[in-house]
Amino acid sequence: MNRCSLRAHTARLALGDEDAARRTARQLIRTGTDAAAVGVGMALLVRLGGPEDVPCLKALGHRTTPPAPRA
Repeated sequence: MNRCSLRAHTARLALGDEDAARRTARQLIRTGTDAAAVGVGMALLVRLGGPEDVPCLKALGHRTTPPAPRA
Protein backbone atom coordinates (compact mmCIF):
# COMPACT_ATOMS: atom_id res chain seq x y z
CA MET A 1 0.00 0.00 0.00
CA ASN A 2 1.45 3.35 -0.93
CA ARG A 3 1.73 6.26 1.52
CA CYS A 4 -1.15 8.24 0.00
CA SER A 5 -3.49 5.27 0.34
CA LEU A 6 -2.34 4.67 3.90
CA ARG A 7 -3.05 8.28 4.86
CA ALA A 8 -6.43 8.20 3.09
CA HIS A 9 -7.47 5.04 4.94
CA THR A 10 -6.26 6.50 8.23
CA ALA A 11 -8.32 9.63 7.68
CA ARG A 12 -11.48 7.49 7.39
CA LEU A 13 -10.90 5.19 10.38
CA ALA A 14 -13.69 4.87 12.91
CA LEU A 15 -12.10 5.74 16.23
CA GLY A 16 -13.54 4.48 19.49
CA ASP A 17 -11.15 6.44 21.70
CA GLU A 18 -10.11 9.73 20.14
CA ASP A 19 -7.83 10.65 23.07
CA ALA A 20 -5.86 7.41 22.61
CA ALA A 21 -5.68 8.00 18.84
CA ARG A 22 -4.41 11.55 19.44
CA ARG A 23 -1.72 10.30 21.84
CA THR A 24 -0.71 7.61 19.33
CA ALA A 25 -0.55 10.19 16.53
CA ARG A 26 1.72 12.45 18.57
CA GLN A 27 3.95 9.50 19.45
CA LEU A 28 4.19 8.43 15.79
CA ILE A 29 5.18 11.94 14.75
CA ARG A 30 7.81 12.23 17.48
CA THR A 31 9.36 8.77 17.15
CA GLY A 32 8.32 7.41 13.74
CA THR A 33 11.27 5.95 11.87
CA ASP A 34 9.75 5.85 8.39
CA ALA A 35 7.54 8.02 6.24
CA ALA A 36 4.51 5.73 6.55
CA ALA A 37 4.45 5.90 10.35
CA VAL A 38 4.86 9.68 10.39
CA GLY A 39 2.23 9.99 7.63
CA VAL A 40 -0.30 8.06 9.70
CA GLY A 41 0.48 10.29 12.68
CA MET A 42 0.00 13.37 10.52
CA ALA A 43 -3.31 12.11 9.11
CA LEU A 44 -4.62 11.44 12.61
CA LEU A 45 -3.46 14.81 13.95
CA VAL A 46 -4.97 16.69 11.04
CA ARG A 47 -8.25 15.06 12.02
CA LEU A 48 -7.95 15.06 15.82
CA GLY A 49 -5.26 17.54 16.77
CA GLY A 50 -5.68 20.82 18.54
CA PRO A 51 -4.07 24.23 18.30
CA GLU A 52 -1.00 22.93 20.13
CA ASP A 53 -0.32 20.53 17.22
CA VAL A 54 -0.29 23.20 14.49
CA PRO A 55 3.42 24.13 14.80
CA CYS A 56 4.47 20.49 14.55
CA LEU A 57 2.23 19.83 11.55
CA LYS A 58 3.49 22.98 9.82
CA ALA A 59 7.10 21.94 10.39
CA LEU A 60 6.44 18.46 9.04
CA GLY A 61 4.56 19.88 6.09
CA HIS A 62 7.57 21.96 5.13
CA ARG A 63 9.84 18.92 5.41
CA THR A 64 7.62 16.66 3.31
CA THR A 65 6.81 19.14 0.56
CA PRO A 66 8.82 18.36 -2.56
CA PRO A 67 11.26 21.06 -3.60
CA ALA A 68 10.03 23.59 -6.12
CA PRO A 69 11.19 22.98 -9.68
CA ARG A 70 14.10 25.07 -10.86
CA ALA A 71 13.51 27.51 -13.68
